[in-house]
Amino acid sequence: MSSAARTVARRLSRPPGTILLWALAMVATAWFFARVLLPAVGFDSFGFASYYTAARLVVSGELDARIYDNAWFQERERALGLRNDIYGHQPPTMALLMLPVAWLPPAVARASWLALDLLWLLLIGVLAARSAASLGGRATLATVALMLLLVALFRPLHAELRYAQVHTLMALWYAVWLYGFVSGRDWLCGAALALLALAKLAGAPLWLLLLVAGRWRALFWAAALAGAGFMGTLPLVGVGTWQAYLFGRVGDLAANPVFGVTALQTLTSLLRQLFVFDAAYTPAPLLHAPGIATALWIAATAALLVPTLAGARRRPRLLAGAAMLCLVVPTQPAGEQHHYVMLLTPFFVALLLAHKDVLAGVLSPQSMQGRAEQVAVRQAVPGGATGIDRARGPRLALLLAGIGAALMLTPNYFLDNAAWAGWPRALLAYPRLYGALLLWGAFICWPAHPAPRSEPPPAP
Repeated sequence: MSSAARTVARRLSRPPGTILLWALAMVATAWFFARVLLPAVGFDSFGFASYYTAARLVVSGELDARIYDNAWFQERERALGLRNDIYGHQPPTMALLMLPVAWLPPAVARASWLALDLLWLLLIGVLAARSAASLGGRATLATVALMLLLVALFRPLHAELRYAQVHTLMALWYAVWLYGFVSGRDWLCGAALALLALAKLAGAPLWLLLLVAGRWRALFWAAALAGAGFMGTLPLVGVGTWQAYLFGRVGDLAANPVFGVTALQTLTSLLRQLFVFDAAYTPAPLLHAPGIATALWIAATAALLVPTLAGARRRPRLLAGAAMLCLVVPTQPAGEQHHYVMLLTPFFVALLLAHKDVLAGVLSPQSMQGRAEQVAVRQAVPGGATGIDRARGPRLALLLAGIGAALMLTPNYFLDNAAWAGWPRALLAYPRLYGALLLWGAFICWPAHPAPRSEPPPAP
């Protein structure tokens, strides 16, 4: 048989479900490029204005404590032809993130940065596949098509690209951390944590997981590289800039009422909507009781972290690490929907793990016949356990992950704070938060050992 004939035969032998998935993935990808990526290239947005201006100040040697003076910083943005934005509560080292494109004119720099985002997404998928392989997950035609569909329709990614933010790069570092954690490459795990800490003081729950898991070498690498990075970047950002940040911005985090807006998809925002009154941002809480909001945040965070940390030693590294990744954004003080781009890694892992025990059977044309035979065997042989019994755990986990993914694809209705603020409407305004928590639940209840492939049933 010729090679062309063999290719045709392989294509004809593919399950119809896989062919349909690829058709949908191609349509969704084309829509993504036409309606999301290309319009983002020429869009004049905030986000990019702040990162790019800060990087240009580093290049010109003008970066100093004045970046926290909103009027001064916006004047620098207007001089570059960009819209007004603020540097906000970000650490000084965040100004270094767009240095690779800071030497380019603003329009060219934005287009180049968005092109890099596509590269970061590809690397995230590869690292997720390498991580999932540690527990039997594998990339197939069906799972790759599902991953493409998820990327094309993922609302947090749409927001990330529209505003040309930096969270796709940070999502790559989270994927590197997970791969290093799973594979035992402590230096890689530590390097990713150091980058996250230097860029935005991000990734705190991951340090805690390494501590409980006893990964001392990874913690050493993280601390050493973070310290070296801090000292190495100090001449670029200046001591005075750090002083302005630590003594002027950090103390404002807890009391700042803006952290109650529904655009921030975090536990902090939800609880402030319910229990903290502010005329501008949280005008209609159930009651004004900031102490209750604080107590509930502590209780909720503990309820999420404790079971995750409890499995740090007794469960597979992949499940513990992916579960902890799901909690990073919900538990931080501020996190808009584009921060949830980092959830692409655990979503990819869930798809790759689920294929062996769940999706392969659903997409196979023989799936219905095989399930019927297994049910017959289970009924005919008392106490007989089949692969379908042992797959119930992965199916429950996949259901939770699927609902979580659906919440990530919903429209951005919650961004209208005036319409969704206050009790009880605010309970409906946090789909990204709920999606992350459902994905966390999927990894918590995922069986530690994947269900083995079922053998042909014996004759009754």
